[in-house]
Formats: sequence, structure tokens, C-alpha cells
Amino acid sequence: NVTKKFGEFTAIDNLSLDIYKNEFFSLLGPSGCGKTTLLRMLAGILPLQKGNAVFTSKQNGQSIETKLTSSIELREIIGHMPEQVRWQGKKSVHDAMIEIAAMRGSSEHRILGLIKLVGLNTRIDSPLDELSQGMRQRLTLATALLGSPDILLLDEPFNGLDPVAAQAFAQLLQELSEKGVSIVISSHQVSGLIGIIDRIALLHRGQLLIEGEMKSVEKELELS
Repeated sequence: NVTKKFGEFTAIDNLSLDIYKNEFFSLLGPSGCGKTTLLRMLAGILPLQKGNAVFTSKQNGQSIETKLTSSIELREIIGHMPEQVRWQGKKSVHDAMIEIAAMRGSSEHRILGLIKLVGLNTRIDSPLDELSQGMRQRLTLATALLGSPDILLLDEPFNGLDPVAAQAFAQLLQELSEKGVSIVISSHQVSGLIGIIDRIALLHRGQLLIEGEMKSVEKELELS
């Protein structure tokens, strides 16, 4: 029952969603429907004005529910990849990661592992100015993974990527999902994700129109 208002404008209107472990989930809708606002709330960037975020884990076979009431608690389990990060300058990929990792308390071993995971190990000493858009997206993904999140939120991660880079990036996300990370992608399209998305949710003016598996949503939309 999450709600977010900016003055008289309601960006998110009494919205409820479930996100499951290992799930590849896509949040779809046109620009201005509330996708980015919702992701920023889940990431602890914007405060929850109304509603709750609840994380359910299993301990000794028992389900334990934890209500996440602060941005710090949200950031402990959630990694966030914003739509645009302007990686620029003469600083190397490694040095840029070192600076951000210092704020998360991540080790050098963790940094090198993530750079390799996202496919930037051959560009580890390259200046940021020399990176392609696809490489910049991979670097942003690496920083989002620094805290070993259970849930990864990605806002329009395919913007600016050519078809080959987009396909490679989608494959990388699928591998992360198979490792146990829940992937939530905000997008205005599903091209390139068919076959790997587990569930989708359609947003319109901050409200949830429909959610479910791809085939069931397609069938319901055909009948409506």
C-alpha cells in the first residue's frame, strides 16, 4: 500500500507488489507512470510517505518478516542502478570503484571480483572517458552490487545500448538472477527480455494495472 505524493500530484497511488527470491521481474509503463519514483522509494532514496516495505527470510524453516522502516535498512538488502550515471574523467575503472567501495566498506577482493563479474577486467585500468555506453552500464551495475544485495533494482538499463550490447547485458542479468539475486527492471519495453522475465507488472499513473507471468498477462490483455 505504498503511496508517494509531490504536493498535490500523486506519483504512486496505494501500490502493492511482491518480489520473490531469484525472480526476474519487469516493471513496465510509459514515461511518467511512476516507475522511477517507485524504484527510488524501494532503494531508500525517497522516503515512504505511506505503506510498508517488508522483507521475508527463512530461519530454521520458519518465515521471518522484517519491516524496513529506514533508508539504511533498505540499502542493506537492495542495490540500485539509476538510469544515467555520467562516468567521465581520466580516473580508471579500478580507482572509480575504490572510491565508491570505501563508502560501503567493501574489500579490494570484492572490487576485483565484481569488475570481473560484469566483464570489465580487461578495462580495469582504462580511463572512464574511454568507456563505451555498454561499459559504463556495466560499471554502474558493479557499484550497485557492492553491498551484495538480495534485490537489484535497475532503471531503464538498456537505454543507449545497441542491440548486441543490450543482449549481452541481459545475459549478465540472467546470470545474476541464477546466482540468487532478485532482479527488478524498470522499462518502457520488453524487447530483449522475452524468455528470461518471470513476471511483469504494468503501471499507469502510479497505479498497478496488472501483474503476473508474461503469458497470463498477454492473455488477460487480449480479453480486456
